[in-house]
Amino acid sequence: MKGKAIVRLVLSGSLLLLTLTLALAAQRIPLHGGSDMRSAQGEALISDAAGGIKELAITAQGLEPNEVYTAWLVRMEPKMAMTGLRGGGSAFTSDAKGNGRYTGTVSATELGKWQQIKIAHHPDRNPRNMKNIRSALVGNLK
Repeated sequence: MKGKAIVRLVLSGSLLLLTLTLALAAQRIPLHGGSDMRSAQGEALISDAAGGIKELAITAQGLEPNEVYTAWLVRMEPKMAMTGLRGGGSAFTSDAKGNGRYTGTVSATELGKWQQIKIAHHPDRNPRNMKNIRSALVGNLK
């Protein structure tokens, strides 16, 4: 009996240590409603992938249902610039309840060049059309 209890204790401790290590390795960025969707909210979880690549996993709530959105890295200074993320394009569609999920990748070096994560809403449902896009969510990287 003592042997099984010790094994369980060691396994439980190892699992707890692994969970804490993964949680500490990931960076959580809160996303708040942009100028056009103030009630939207979400989170970007940045974690290490292989070979100097970072994975950005974005979850969002309060989006307009069944609509098209894109994820962007943005720099406001010294001059405004933006880039999409890799990994299946930067577009995703919210579900019928206004929830959305997106996962993309970027090199750790490239990520360091950007100041914000922004989620843009494309009212015409065309992620390639940058006219009339609306600010859905924003979060600060730095």
